Amino acid sequence: MSQRSTETLLRELQEGLRPVRPIPRLRSMLLATLGAFALTLGIDGLLGHPIPAFARGVAWGDPAFLGVLAGLLLTAAGGISAALAGAVPGRERVAYWGRALAGAGLLLAAAAAGGAALRGPTADSAAALVTGFECASRASALGFVPALVLCVFLARALECRPRVGAAVAASGAVALGAAAVHASCADSGGLHMLLGHWLTPFGIALLLAWPLSLLVRLASRRT
Repeated sequence: MSQRSTETLLRELQEGLRPVRPIPRLRSMLLATLGAFALTLGIDGLLGHPIPAFARGVAWGDPAFLGVLAGLLLTAAGGISAALAGAVPGRERVAYWGRALAGAGLLLAAAAAGGAALRGPTADSAAALVTGFECASRASALGFVPALVLCVFLARALECRPRVGAAVAASGAVALGAAAVHASCADSGGLHMLLGHWLTPFGIALLLAWPLSLLVRLASRRT
């Protein structure tokens, strides 16, 4: 094969290739996710809901309350980190430790809320269920947009395990929303925290994982 024909063949191969979009940096993806959450939280505040750290009646001195808050923040940090690491090649170790951190946060929040529920009265279980669902719905609404942003990054990275990636993204994003709701909720009852600030948001996050995984699959085929 002559040198000229080789150069022609290489040129034709190059012309047939589609440009590859660069994968965003981990820092940029994190800022985009937190920005989406901040925007959602701002809209939530404009709708009349209390803003975290500025709401009245929040039991900042209650160890159980602080334990639940710390657990939710750990779950959010671990879940979001694991989801973002799944969108960047070579970050498998970060994804592993992120999932481990999220699991530890879930256990901490469950222990703090469960202990408070066992020590507190159980006569208001029906009311705690109703108000707990209201807080869980708000937490899920706050976490839905950041979860979508995470899934967009997963789709661009052609995530090979969309169900796992979507589940981790939904858990981390909803946990972030639950932490914001927890920090602005004046109801520090143990049963309310267990149902509305931990158990129900986590259950909703698992329910969101399936449709989000379908979104990741469909978007991955179009990238």
